[in-house]
Amino acid sequence: MHFRFVVPRWCPWARAEIGIFTCATPDSLIEGDGPDWLWDEICEQRRWFDDNLAAPDRLGLQFKRRRSIWGVCWFRHRATEHISRARYLGWLLTEAGLPVLELRREDPGQILWSDAHQVVAKVAADHPRAFGRLPVCHR
Repeated sequence: MHFRFVVPRWCPWARAEIGIFTCATPDSLIEGDGPDWLWDEICEQRRWFDDNLAAPDRLGLQFKRRRSIWGVCWFRHRATEHISRARYLGWLLTEAGLPVLELRREDPGQILWSDAHQVVAKVAADHPRAFGRLPVCHR
């Protein structure tokens, strides 16, 4: 089983909903709408992931062609601490006004990159959507 945590924003390049790490940054959220402890905790969880989760190069993984192939990250089922912390970060972001939903999938699709905790998979036509039709995010 693979796990992914998404927000109601759409990435046109990946053709999928954006994951929580793209939105768990101060410039993506409007501070001041929640208590200080909430923002401190979001930053603390983000720091933990920065220290404990590899970040593949920009996910526009270049192959021997001119076009980039975009993928999305999924946690492996054995990354239990990462998944638990991602659920907590999702709760924090939801409390801050940005809903987060969890996707689960046995087969994440064609794997472009992997490590012990996650895979980056190419988005297939049957890729699940949590939120339906969404506005495009041009990050």
